[in-house]
Amino acid sequence: MNPRKTIISSVIAVPIILGIGFFLNNQLASLRDTKWKSAPPSRRKDVSVIPVKYSTISATIQSRGRVISNEQVDIISEVQGQILRGSIPLKPGQTFKKGQVLLRVDNQVSRMNIQSSKSEFINTLANMLPDLKLDYPDNFKAWETYYNNLDISKAFPKPPTPKSGQEKNFITSRGVYTKYYALLSEQENLGKHTIIAPFDGSFSEVSLQVGTVVSPGSRIAKAIRTDNLEVELPIDNGNLQWVANGDSVSLWSDDHRQFSGTITRIGNFVNPNTQSINLYVNVTPDKKNPLYEGEYLEAEVFGKALPKGMEVPRSALRGKTAFVVRDSALYSQEVEIIKTNPEHAIIRGLKEGELMVNEPLTSIQEGMPVIPRIYIKEEEAK
Repeated sequence: MNPRKTIISSVIAVPIILGIGFFLNNQLASLRDTKWKSAPPSRRKDVSVIPVKYSTISATIQSRGRVISNEQVDIISEVQGQILRGSIPLKPGQTFKKGQVLLRVDNQVSRMNIQSSKSEFINTLANMLPDLKLDYPDNFKAWETYYNNLDISKAFPKPPTPKSGQEKNFITSRGVYTKYYALLSEQENLGKHTIIAPFDGSFSEVSLQVGTVVSPGSRIAKAIRTDNLEVELPIDNGNLQWVANGDSVSLWSDDHRQFSGTITRIGNFVNPNTQSINLYVNVTPDKKNPLYEGEYLEAEVFGKALPKGMEVPRSALRGKTAFVVRDSALYSQEVEIIKTNPEHAIIRGLKEGELMVNEPLTSIQEGMPVIPRIYIKEEEAK
């Protein structure tokens, strides 16, 4: 054999043999790894669950409303005269008690008019008595006694009653009754010169000051009642079925003052802007816990009792579907939603004792293995 050809063949064969050996070694290593390396275990997802338990639940409704006075009155003068100070200053924000004199309107002219009317009435009787004595002597003594007892400095009593229709016509024709009832009207108007507080309250507005001359119909001030307030609470039209007059309401202010109230009225019309209906809640403040007209309060209305219901987070539902854990696997089930609140829903339709997922889930599928963790409320854990 030619030595040169042998050398060349050897040089070519060695790299080929080494390459084949390297390839076979890698293949064997791959097979060895495949044979002995175990597949990673599938990870089970932890989920928070609560046992399904039904009970009677009060249908609660959250709202926020404004405090308004249960009574608001415009103080309007019914007579003419100058405004005089009452027992309190006529100023915005001034408080008063029921029965206090809020203000007076000068009554000097009215008093003089009453005295003039009394004189006219007495004069009418004086002119009538002689003819009455002649025509109706049976009742003359009563009219004479009435006339003699009249005191111009005091209110006049009611005239004697006629004994016959003819006597009545006679007295009427002399203008006795016309002048008497005109006098009563003037005496009644005299009382309108003094304005008395009808309730405990304060002036929310003052339009005219002391010293101003007013005419009948002039608006002097606006007064609000401060010992009897109510809160105007808007609720969705769909929640109207859960509330009724007399339902209790818990209220609190932004600075954590607590109040309790009762629904006294329910509106019967929808606000076109908000599509809500107003509830009116009576609430009584006290000195230690004051309440002010115009401020806003948060409220929770305790409405109709719902039997056999369960309150769950709305975030745990997908539409009308809830998730339950059975044999450590996740399943979906349709539920009946009785009522919803901003954060919670009251449901039925699951078997009592089942474990319901009470948190929102993502990237899940039916039958997915999970580890259930029973959720315990903070108040239950204490």
